[in-house]
Amino acid sequence: MDGLIEHCLYESGLTADGCWNELDDYAKQSIQRFAKLLARDFYNDVSMLELRLRNRIEELEQERDAVLQELADQAQELGLE
Repeated sequence: MDGLIEHCLYESGLTADGCWNELDDYAKQSIQRFAKLLARDFYNDVSMLELRLRNRIEELEQERDAVLQELADQAQELGLE
């Protein structure tokens, strides 16, 4: 069993006092599949968020560069270089 799933089963209480051992194989496999689906969906959500954040960072960097260039141009026009 995957370490993360085992940890989640423990934290959820499913392994307490033999609870896990009392489940039949189908129930165990169903719980494990459910946990994997949740983990996969969470991973996909985090990946999408990371992509959106990276894109926003790139946009902000471009905006920063444009402002810096504008300031440099204004400084040059004023002879403040």
